[in-house]
Amino acid sequence: MRDLKNYDGLAPIHVAAVKIIEKRGVSTGLLLTYNHPEIILCGLSSRTEHGAINDIGDAVVSGR
Repeated sequence: MRDLKNYDGLAPIHVAAVKIIEKRGVSTGLLLTYNHPEIILCGLSSRTEHGAINDIGDAVVSGR
């Protein structure tokens, strides 16, 4: 897992994202844990969004 206080090697846009995550505590954790872009879904029900994000997260974890 990435140390939130160490920004070495992160692109400026990723540093900005990490700072927002630190401040608000909102993240699927993909960037920090797996160096994968975070997932944002809009316009779906919360249940559908959460299910889809979890499915995508499972795919990332398994290497798909």
